[in-house]
Amino acid sequence: MVKENRLWHNFFSVIISIYCLITVILFVIVFVSSFRPAEEIFKSIWTIPRKIILDNYLYLIRNRFFIYFWNSILVTVGSIVAILFLASLASFGLGKFKFKGSQLVLGFFLLGVMFPAQVGIVPMFNIVRTLQLGNSLIGLIVIYASQLSIPVFVLTNFLKTIPDSIIESAKIDGAGTFRIYWKILLPMFQPAIGAMIPLTAVGLWNDLFFPLIFLASKEKWTMPLGVLTYYSGRNGSFQLAKFGIAFAAVSISVLPMLILYVFGSNKIIDSITEGAIKQ
Repeated sequence: MVKENRLWHNFFSVIISIYCLITVILFVIVFVSSFRPAEEIFKSIWTIPRKIILDNYLYLIRNRFFIYFWNSILVTVGSIVAILFLASLASFGLGKFKFKGSQLVLGFFLLGVMFPAQVGIVPMFNIVRTLQLGNSLIGLIVIYASQLSIPVFVLTNFLKTIPDSIIESAKIDGAGTFRIYWKILLPMFQPAIGAMIPLTAVGLWNDLFFPLIFLASKEKWTMPLGVLTYYSGRNGSFQLAKFGIAFAAVSISVLPMLILYVFGSNKIIDSITEGAIKQ
């Protein structure tokens, strides 16, 4: 049995290693190609650039890229804060309050895992228009903040591992419900929240669908929508001459999520270890 488990472990390790190697190779190709002239990209993509140019990055500076970059940061950070705050409140109610239908409410949240958010695009659009939040980053944050299914599920299960005696002791000391949540439970949420931030951030950062629907002004566009325009013409067709610009935009757009994973992974592991030791 031990030998069989070791074989499966080695098998999956090889598969994951191959997948990671392919990902790194593709990223290196994109990054190196961002310094190539357009005519050289499809001639010698596997070789060192004959001529290194910065024209692709200069084009981004002159054509709104960092406006798109900043908009993506605002939307991603604002949405993560809203999602985790609302999900932690919902998890507090579902995990520590006993009431009829609590499992039904939790199941309602989990329905969001079964059905993609795009299914409800028409009512979402009507709600945003009624609230007069169309073509605004705030409206986009409101849409993203409604995607609570996985965060509620993860935080609720994590909260169930926290002993009820902690809450009872706080009540005896005179702490109110919100104070218990804010001062006691929210700090204990840190390991789960630390694990949810990268998972949530990547989906928000790379999303193209909702910005395409809700944002009309170029000044409000997020980065995926902006990158799309760098390698497409007015009629939406791909232009080979713009692929170097698109590669430069993709190279920069990957950096925030890469930094989040590289420097955030250690903190996540440390938080989980710290929580385990405390318990």
